[in-house]
Amino acid sequence: MLDIALRWAAALSRPGAADRVDPTAVADRIDRIRHAAEQLSGARRSVTTMKTTLDKLHEQLGTVRADVLDQLGDLDRIVSEHPAE
Repeated sequence: MLDIALRWAAALSRPGAADRVDPTAVADRIDRIRHAAEQLSGARRSVTTMKTTLDKLHEQLGTVRADVLDQLGDLDRIVSEHPAE
């Protein structure tokens, strides 16, 4: 966006350039750009929140997996200690 702003500044600094630019069109585009930038910022925040949530969920799943494996190990020991007759 800085690149675009610099190009605008260079274009408008030419003699008579300001007379050829429609200020209403420029203001409209700036508003649209501002709105799009706000949407982008909100989307980035959402992605960050989702990543944090997924990281926590991944950790919880690891804990549950470890618990299931411990329970399976306990069950295996119980069955091994008391074989079927």
